[in-house]
Parts: sequence; structure tokens; C-alpha cells
Amino acid sequence: MGLNIKIFTFNPFQENTYILSDDQKNCVIIDPGCFESHEQEVLSDYIEREGLKPLALLNTHAHIDHVLGCSFIFSKYDIDFYMHKDDVFTLNAVPNYAHVYGFPNYPEPKEPTHLLQGGEKLNFNGIELEVIF
Repeated sequence: MGLNIKIFTFNPFQENTYILSDDQKNCVIIDPGCFESHEQEVLSDYIEREGLKPLALLNTHAHIDHVLGCSFIFSKYDIDFYMHKDDVFTLNAVPNYAHVYGFPNYPEPKEPTHLLQGGEKLNFNGIELEVIF
């Protein structure tokens, strides 16, 4: 079974968003930086065009450029949210300063459903990842 990696570059920070998918069309979304509607369309169109089934959203960290698209992902797909436990504070701070970087109306973030520590081995229907802190 192969692992496919698709990279999208979003927002003025030029952040990289990753879609990892397998031959069974399962996928994991990592660091969604898509805030503008045209960026969100690019990401969701790719997922639909490829017939992918999103299983989880993972954030490597919660800097603003990496979380701008999280709310969109949760509104579009009913998936779990994985993030390091020590980054929840950073995630929750983003709405307080997003407007300064040109992102007005940034919504309150969803709380992660799975808090990571490092060292975990995650398996999403065959997509295996190791969390390195």
C-alpha cells in the first residue's frame, strides 16, 4: 500500500498544508492554512476530485498560519482533531490577534479531540504516523 502526499501552499504566510492519502482513498489533513474561500475550494475540490475520505485533522503546531483553515475543515468534514497538549493555549490565542495579520472574523477554534504528547503511533485505517515532539 502506498502513501500519497499532496502539498498546498496557502495564505500570505505561504504555509504548507498536507493531504496524506492511501490507496483505499483514506486521508489525513495536516496544518490546514486555507482561510480565504478560494483556498478552501482548492482543498475541498482536490479531496472530492480524488474521492478521498478525510479521517482526521492534525496540527503540527498552532501558529496562526497553520490553523487558519481548521474551522472550515470541521464545518465540511466530521473528523477528529489531533494536536499537542502544550499547543492548545496557542490555538486559543489566535482569535485575539488574527485581525492584526489581516484575518478578520477568525472564528473561535474547536477544542482538539485528541491531545498528543509525542511518541504516539497513530493509525488511520492504514495511514501510520509517529508523533515526534
